Amino acid sequence: MLQYRYYSQKVSTVIYRKKLSAEDTLLLLMDEITTALEELQEEQDEAGGPKDKYVDGAKNAYVTCLEYLKYWEKAEENGLDFDIEETFPV
Repeated sequence: MLQYRYYSQKVSTVIYRKKLSAEDTLLLLMDEITTALEELQEEQDEAGGPKDKYVDGAKNAYVTCLEYLKYWEKAEENGLDFDIEETFPV
C-alpha cells in the first residue's frame, strides 16, 4: 500500500467537518484513486477471463487522473513516485 494511505485515513475522518487545504485535498484524491485502482485490479485478476469494458474504462480514467496529479510539485514526496501505467496496466 502507498505511504500516504494512513495520512488520508486520518484526513477522511474530518472531511465533512472542515475545509481541507489544497495539499490535503490532493493527498485524499491520490488515496481514493489508487484505492479504486487497486480494487479494480483485484476484480480484473479474479475474473481471469475477458476484460470487462467498464473496468477497462474506469481504470483508464483513474490512471489519467493520477498522471495529472503527478504534475503536482510534491507528488513524489507524497507517494506518487512510481510508474503508474506499470503498476496499473490499462
